[in-house]
Amino acid sequence: MNYEMYARTDTGRVRGNNEDAVAFDASLGLCLLADGMGGYSAGEVASGMAVGGVWQALGPWLRQYPQSGTEALRQAMADCVQEANRAICRLASAHSSYAGMGTTLVVGVFEQDRLLLGHVGDSRCYRRRGQSVEQLTKDHSMLQEQL
Repeated sequence: MNYEMYARTDTGRVRGNNEDAVAFDASLGLCLLADGMGGYSAGEVASGMAVGGVWQALGPWLRQYPQSGTEALRQAMADCVQEANRAICRLASAHSSYAGMGTTLVVGVFEQDRLLLGHVGDSRCYRRRGQSVEQLTKDHSMLQEQL
C-alpha cells in the first residue's frame, strides 16, 4: 500500500520553544509523535528521547519481522515504548536539571490495510480520508476522564 504521512506541530501560545518530536517512515509504515509536557523540565529532551528510542528499536524490528502478526507487533511496540520510558526516567533521576521531565507519545504502525496504534497522554492521531478528518485517539487527561 502507498501511504501519505503528514505531521503538524505547534508551539502553542504560552511557550516560545517547540517540544514536539516527529518521525515517520512510509516504507516501514511507522509513525511517531511525542510532545514534551509543557511546563515541565526538559520536555523537548523527553520527547526527543521517546521518538528516538522507539525509532531505533522498532524500526529494525519491523525490518527483521515484517510479517510477524498483530500480537507480536503489539508486544514489540509496548516493549519499545517501555524501554524508552525507562531511559527517560533514568536520565531524569541522574540529572537534577531533568527532574520531572515527561512526554506524550503516539506510535502507529501500518500492517497492510490496518493501523496498529498506541498512545500515552494527550497527543492525538487523526485519519484523513478525502475531505473527512476523524480523531482516532482519546486523550489520556484529567479533562477527558471527566468527560
